[in-house]
Amino acid sequence: MATPQVTPTGSSVTQDTVIATWAARTASVLTSGGRLRSGVGGCSLEAVGHLVSTRCSLGRATQRVWLLGTLVALLVSGCSARPESRTHADLHAKLLWRNGPLPGAVQALAVRPGGEQLVVELLQHLEGIEDEDAEPGSTSSRRLWLVGDEEAPRPLTDGPWDTSPVWDQMGLRIAYLSSGKPAWPHEPGPRLTLEQHRDNLRAQANVICVLDVESGHVDRLPSDATVYSTVRWSPDGMAVASAVHWREAAEFAGEIAVAAVSSRSTSFISLGPDVLSTRDVAWSEGAERILVLAYGRANRELYLVDVGSGSSRRIRSSSAPFSLLEPRLDGRDGTPRFISYERDASNESVVLHGCALSGEALREVARLTAPEGKMAGAAVVSADGGGLAVDVAPSGEVAGGRSVLWTSLGGSGEISMPESVTWVGAAAWSHDSQQIAVPYRAAMGDMVAVYELVPTAAVTRP
Repeated sequence: MATPQVTPTGSSVTQDTVIATWAARTASVLTSGGRLRSGVGGCSLEAVGHLVSTRCSLGRATQRVWLLGTLVALLVSGCSARPESRTHADLHAKLLWRNGPLPGAVQALAVRPGGEQLVVELLQHLEGIEDEDAEPGSTSSRRLWLVGDEEAPRPLTDGPWDTSPVWDQMGLRIAYLSSGKPAWPHEPGPRLTLEQHRDNLRAQANVICVLDVESGHVDRLPSDATVYSTVRWSPDGMAVASAVHWREAAEFAGEIAVAAVSSRSTSFISLGPDVLSTRDVAWSEGAERILVLAYGRANRELYLVDVGSGSSRRIRSSSAPFSLLEPRLDGRDGTPRFISYERDASNESVVLHGCALSGEALREVARLTAPEGKMAGAAVVSADGGGLAVDVAPSGEVAGGRSVLWTSLGGSGEISMPESVTWVGAAAWSHDSQQIAVPYRAAMGDMVAVYELVPTAAVTRP
């Protein structure tokens, strides 16, 4: 079985830092289902680590009482999300677990909060045989599977075409898009009439579904003939937002959909006549705004939508084909972030940009550059806008393995794959930006591996 290897970086870390990291993670899991917190009652992580380490000089019974009191204090501190809380040491991507071969070809995946399980979208023959090159049609299906450490993959949905899974922040529900098998009534091409084009779009119509993982109940939210592009949970878990590629009732109106999960009601917000369709969305931390990647008549554009009023404004526009991708709103200050691909004579880079809400004052937040002779693949931004990961592969006849480059606040590195790995797919970040899941293909079939970002010196070398 091919095992991904990790390229470490040198660093040192004190026992206090390790204990502080443990204390912060414990508090974050208990207070918000794994969401990272910056400190405790205004204290730094270093201060918390010092306090926790001092309990070693106490008696065993006193230690237990003191530790319980410490955890209670952590619970009531009410801190807001701050990625910087774990950024003052070099980080290392430590392998947590892997699973495979899986019963199909990986198309997408999402990390369950905590990192113990993934939801994986698999492309399969109806007989269950992998077919990564199959065209959509009667011989293939896409279903969602639950994959964990040392457990057999378990199907979550029946298909026939379930895509784009995302976890809510508590790890209890999965939102996804579902449809019949995609089919083209008319062969796509420039000679199609407008009505034939509409027929093709109607055949691609899908619905937003919400799956309760424990009970297996699926709620299909009501919808007319609509082609949704993506689906994203609001931070409070009360609603989902989706980009809209096309809706028959408002053709080429440039809309997004916001669906209240409990009431099963969906509202559509139009960005105006200059927008033809929308491609991706991202919620603000307080769920009051949504950042939208839209397609205008000539450009890619970013819009900021006020959920309460339905008003929107354009904040940035670009004619470059590989720009304004992966929109996010910074979890700290709510400013927009996005990525762009840049190429020079010998290298290709993926750049994470940040900009002011006015769209001006563009700045570079992070940059990942593929080694010479390799090309950058799919880039993924973490939910808080602070992490970036991209898979790289040999270009042309250049020898060398595949890998995943990553950077997060406080560290960066490369997850190197063995030479036997023939494909590496788009990675996925956990909600708290502490885990990275990587799909890859070896001789036995498709595999998944989950890594945790930890201080380098905390990693035990074999």
